[in-house]
This record gives sequence, C-alpha cells and structure tokens, in this order.
Amino acid sequence: FVKSITFDNGKEFAGWREIANKYDLHTYFAEVGAPNQRGLNENNNGLLRRDGLSKKLDFRDLPDELVTQLMH
Repeated sequence: FVKSITFDNGKEFAGWREIANKYDLHTYFAEVGAPNQRGLNENNNGLLRRDGLSKKLDFRDLPDELVTQLMH
C-alpha cells in the first residue's frame, strides 16, 4: 500500500535506509521548519494532541492495545 515515506530530520529516523530497503519504499526528507511537507503526519499529531496525548509521550511506553486503538 505504502510506496513512499517522508521523514523529518529527527534522530529517531537514523535507520531510514533499513526501513526503505525492507519495505521497498521511496524516501524523502522534509526540510527543517517545513511541517507543511508532512501534512498528513502533522494532522495526525494534532488529532492525538486533541485527545490529550502529550508531545513528550513515548509511544513505546504504551500498551500495544492502546496504540492500536489510537491508530483507528
């Protein structure tokens, strides 16, 4: 389904090549300070914030069931 992915320049994406190769994806990098280049991601972040999730939240600390629920 996914054919490309646009990363920001965060350190959490240091392994981008591995992700791209594993899933045969085209990769792009958003310019610093240009959230409009990742509009869908920014919209989803806004929805999560609306639901009360903090920017500082580490999703790895959440139960898998809750993450799945948030994705839908």
